[in-house]
Amino acid sequence: MRLQISRPHTTPAKHFIAMKNTRLPLILLAALGLATSPAGVCATTPKASPDAAAEVSAAQWSDIKDHTYEMRPAFFIGLARLHAKLDLQFAELVARRATMKGITGTREWDFNMKQLESARSYLRSVGTELTKASRETWDQEKDKVGRAWVSTQDAYGKVKRSTTS
Repeated sequence: MRLQISRPHTTPAKHFIAMKNTRLPLILLAALGLATSPAGVCATTPKASPDAAAEVSAAQWSDIKDHTYEMRPAFFIGLARLHAKLDLQFAELVARRATMKGITGTREWDFNMKQLESARSYLRSVGTELTKASRETWDQEKDKVGRAWVSTQDAYGKVKRSTTS
């Protein structure tokens, strides 16, 4: 006796293409790091335009560090810009890595890049925690985000300095 597995009524190639098309936007969002943004940040992520690109590249922690609990929406818009800036920095470093030659330089770069990835992940984590902060814990949690941002920029600088080409 043989077990038969029911299959969709499309050919395997058509079924694969259909799956690929529905997952492509999710894959792109994940690649951009937007799918893992803190709650509520995805809805306020700046739209792609020349002005938004300038806002992202000019984003600074100092722009949002003094925002109060009542200014949360503006804070999270600013935090989304910082995340987008970090994503651009990350992409820049990955592009540089593709052109690197020499085992020694790439080992140091790979090590430093792992530190940047870790700092980037931690920034997203504390950003998510900040969305749950109460009025009483806002400043303390916001300071964690600030320290995490500084950590990502320190790691970015370290990777950039280790790039030899």
